[in-house]
Amino acid sequence: MAKRLIDTELWNNEDIIEYFTAEDKYFWLYLLTNPHNNICGVMKASPALISRDMGYSRECVQNLMYRFENVHKAIFVDHETHELLILNWGKFNWNKSTDILKTVEKNLASINSERIRNMLIFKMNEMWETEHPVTPLLTPSQQGTITNTITNTIKNIVDYLNSKLKTKYKYDTQSTQKHIKARLNEGFVYDDFVKVIDNMYDAWHDDDKMSQYLRPETLFGTKFQSYLNKKGASNDKSWGSHNGDHQGEKTELVGEYW
Repeated sequence: MAKRLIDTELWNNEDIIEYFTAEDKYFWLYLLTNPHNNICGVMKASPALISRDMGYSRECVQNLMYRFENVHKAIFVDHETHELLILNWGKFNWNKSTDILKTVEKNLASINSERIRNMLIFKMNEMWETEHPVTPLLTPSQQGTITNTITNTIKNIVDYLNSKLKTKYKYDTQSTQKHIKARLNEGFVYDDFVKVIDNMYDAWHDDDKMSQYLRPETLFGTKFQSYLNKKGASNDKSWGSHNGDHQGEKTELVGEYW
């Protein structure tokens, strides 16, 4: 039987104290302790399954999932593959054990969501490099493969931008790489960048004032998701009607994602 440790400081977290309802606290404990998560913190995003486990109605679970995804920012749900990622899972459940890391790597292959896989790969390496700057998590060959994949993705994005705008932005500048990597780290993929470029080109290219903002630092900055959903396009396939009590303001996984 698997055992998981829950830090008692959970109950002293200011965001949990201020923003979490009683149902939120129960749902959060369920997410951290249920037997359906793999070592990556990924489980099937099934309201029916969670409803059965928790004893809550399906509608209540749907509203909780919406709240944790869009208000607390504690989970990421890929609504196309129906997979749910607990965003701070690695912080509490990963360590430098070779066995743990091998298991994490093995489970990555079983995740259907490209966005979730990308988020996990970025965070796995980021966490390891922070705590073990001298000892790499991956072999040089593995690290080189990931680095090349990221570099190629960034280059392809900037190439598409240049072809669309007839510009000559460089893919290897520090600012451009910073913004694109930040969005990749959030789980966005190449097709999302293409859509943002297309959306904002259509919206701004004939506007003398706004056309100056058709540039990497604006398009790929913190408003990326709103640009992605521009022109009434909706990627919101979230569960339920979301008409419940969304108490409090937006929090970010009780302080931090990971």
